[in-house]
Amino acid sequence: VLLHPSHCEDLMKSTQLNAELLLNHLSTMPIHINGNDHFISASIGISFYPHNGTEMESLLKKADWTMYKAKESGRKKIQYYQE
Repeated sequence: VLLHPSHCEDLMKSTQLNAELLLNHLSTMPIHINGNDHFISASIGISFYPHNGTEMESLLKKADWTMYKAKESGRKKIQYYQE
């Protein structure tokens, strides 16, 4: 998800809220396959422009790396990129 960088404090709050909503929806909405219900979970890594980079590729790599760090710490985690 790419969000506009203005209003940084509001952006941080809304990003956290949206990430939490996404995780909750994924874990509570079953996927029906061949008559069986399956539930999924996700981990989310977040990086911010321009604080964590100014190029899309760099921001995506940092968010991806952070997502894997979140996965290592357990399921349904949200983690922000830190140097």
